Amino acid sequence: MDQNSETEANSETEANSETESFRTLECRPEDQDDSFVRKDLSLFNANGLRKGVTYIFNEDGTVNWRAMIPPKYLYQNKQKVNKKIAELTEKGETVNPEWLDGSIEGLADSELLITLPGIKYIASLRGYSCVRHDSRTIDAGFATDTCSITWKGNFETDFEQVTFSEVGSCSAVGNFSNCKQFWGKFAESLAANRAFIRAVRGFLGIEVYGGDEMDSRDEEKETNLDAQAKIVIETITKTAEEKGVNSYLAFLKLPSADANSEFARYKKFGELPPKLRYAALNILKGIN
Repeated sequence: MDQNSETEANSETEANSETESFRTLECRPEDQDDSFVRKDLSLFNANGLRKGVTYIFNEDGTVNWRAMIPPKYLYQNKQKVNKKIAELTEKGETVNPEWLDGSIEGLADSELLITLPGIKYIASLRGYSCVRHDSRTIDAGFATDTCSITWKGNFETDFEQVTFSEVGSCSAVGNFSNCKQFWGKFAESLAANRAFIRAVRGFLGIEVYGGDEMDSRDEEKETNLDAQAKIVIETITKTAEEKGVNSYLAFLKLPSADANSEFARYKKFGELPPKLRYAALNILKGIN
């Protein structure tokens, strides 16, 4: 093989390699029909909304898609909630003990996450005709994805179909890492999930982040939890001293503490599990 032929062969191999790392799911021509609402009246009413569903609307008359997400699809953003608990404790303010059991009651949208099934639910409720993914593998453990969703027309879009796109990435590589090392093996899948979630949230105006969008590396979680525990225990000890409760044994003799048999299983404040820490703090704060 001469040098020119070898160069052409190498170029062809590189081109094929690049093509293999690029995945595209094309929308079908029949999915581009913008008369969906008028043709399928069995599922949607004249406004392009699904029949049999009770909708919640904004003041401007558009659908409040965030409010349409069932609570079962929402859960705590642990990093944000841990920070909130630590700040409230440091200020001496009351912490909702139900947050320690994972409750989302009273939390802001910025302190919540939505599951992937929740994103799929709200997208299906809104109605779409096509989802297209353009994926690229940049390197081992590093991929990007562009997700384009063609949404069914309804009264919010003057019954015209609208295509909305967003980008997601997954990298387990060095300083560019935005996921656990484990996910580097499935970088294309996580990048596609992130892009899909952002395309849904962006179009429907949902401010709650998707769980798959978060950089959930274990080291950061552990650091936040350790810092929170330290602040809470220090606050309990300080509050006990201010209230004249000079030891854990003295705390156990308080009527409210004595009524909870769980406290008797421990020998000092520092041993208490998270839920009992806040129960103890609330008891101490209640001393006049």
